[in-house]
Amino acid sequence: MNFITFARQIKQLTTKVLSSNDLLLVVDNKGVTRKVTASDFSSPAALQIVFAHVSFDGSAGNKFDGSTIAGHNIKSVTRDSEGVFTVEFDSPHTSGQYTVVASAGAGNHTSSGRCVSIDAYTSTSVTLRVERTDTGSQQDEAYISMVVLG
Repeated sequence: MNFITFARQIKQLTTKVLSSNDLLLVVDNKGVTRKVTASDFSSPAALQIVFAHVSFDGSAGNKFDGSTIAGHNIKSVTRDSEGVFTVEFDSPHTSGQYTVVASAGAGNHTSSGRCVSIDAYTSTSVTLRVERTDTGSQQDEAYISMVVLG
């Protein structure tokens, strides 16, 4: 899949709110794919596929101004220290229970990949930590992205 197609799919997921009779394909804990209706989810909030997403260039270090490349339901991005960024939501999450998927790195990082961990999460924000996998040192990367599901 190319990045343009992926960006379009993220936009569609961001703006799509499921109705209770929409069918979804899910994979259970045994790896079996099955169809379920959206009404099988426990709350109306679960019917929102992508709660928030953002991508930004964090390579400016102390000069990072919070600018984003793309985003949905994002109020601000703040650089707390080298490699540590807090992403605040426009609208708070109703339960504060969600899944965060994040990545970092632009260019070739074959000698040392990047690891993104979640330092903290609340109903209003997520704090990300970007580190080199070889040294563990925190890194201000040129491309950092996050998707919040749930």
